[in-house]
Amino acid sequence: RGGPPGFVRILSNTATELTLVYPEYSGNNLYQTLGNYRLSPLASLLIPDFITGNALYLTGRVDILIGPAASAVLPHTNLAIKFTSTSHRFIGASLPFVAMPGELSPYNPRVRLLATEQAAVTTAQPGAAGTATLLSQTSLSPSISRFRFRVDKPASWKPGQYVVFDFSDELGMGYSHMRDDDPQSLNDDLVRTFTVSSSPPAADSEPAATEFEITIRKVGRVTEYLFKRDGRKKGLEVPVSGFGGEFVVDASEAEKEKKVYIAGGVGITPFLAMMGSKFEKGVTLFWTVREADLGLVADALEKIEGLGSALQLFVTGARAEEELGGNVDKKKVFGRIVEEGGQVWDRRIGKEDLVPEKAEGTKWMLCAGKPLRSKVLEWLAGETVTFEDFDY
Repeated sequence: RGGPPGFVRILSNTATELTLVYPEYSGNNLYQTLGNYRLSPLASLLIPDFITGNALYLTGRVDILIGPAASAVLPHTNLAIKFTSTSHRFIGASLPFVAMPGELSPYNPRVRLLATEQAAVTTAQPGAAGTATLLSQTSLSPSISRFRFRVDKPASWKPGQYVVFDFSDELGMGYSHMRDDDPQSLNDDLVRTFTVSSSPPAADSEPAATEFEITIRKVGRVTEYLFKRDGRKKGLEVPVSGFGGEFVVDASEAEKEKKVYIAGGVGITPFLAMMGSKFEKGVTLFWTVREADLGLVADALEKIEGLGSALQLFVTGARAEEELGGNVDKKKVFGRIVEEGGQVWDRRIGKEDLVPEKAEGTKWMLCAGKPLRSKVLEWLAGETVTFEDFDY
């Protein structure tokens, strides 16, 4: 078996036990190895290091994890192998050669983390939370749209949480040993999590929600499929596994006097749900966007009362007015923010912008891509920052 560095995960490693687990990727569809495991669970693993020539030899027992048992250990996995070592031996210079790293195979799926290595994820089966029907699409920029769904079961989520869709019925292509035109599709379970950008009902006394919205950027197979449907989009039905996520405001922190939200581009979505229709006092929002996505900013200003008063907007990638998408008046957007008391900069956000906000008891929340997230966490070293990771 092979995969990207890290595809074999360490489930446990103690003085008495070593347990490894890895997803069973698509192969020749003969399941010969799994058949052998069913006949005899005894197995051995050889893990070579081609750069040094060293090798690790393991012997032990195998458990085949299928369906819910696999996804409970490795989310987004339907078939996995758990290997429990009973003996091991490390041999230096075991290989008669050494090698230099080459180009990784395009068929390598992304590394799948253990359930214990990430925030709690929803592992329910497709359709467990009902079926969502697409009602509408609203284009906000050339690459960002808001999609509204109606679900046939009462839906419950907290502001900041995500919904789990299963697009396998729509995009599944069946078995294929190789697919050079789209190698990543072979081991794609087509399960996607999207942050719910609409707020749930405000009180327990209100009826449970039956409609919700997601605001997403067109990137990847599933989102491109949604955007391409355009005029035929209404009526699309997608199974929903559930709602989940821990990027929420804890009840014990809800009354903190000062909150600072930091968003990168479409990373604003959980904050849209948190803010609802009226901006909360005591909150400052730092939002960095590409100029091409100003339609998203204009829409948020219209939907959320008082947003401009606490908004610190950083705009990058100046574009021609006709490339902004929609009927976006850049001067009007900037002018409204300044008029309401906010600020706008034509530059990237920097450490000097955030440091003045440091104060005892500040609640920091961050939703951004990895480059910006890494920088912000570095700038706020020593502060407690709750962040959402959408590097799926």
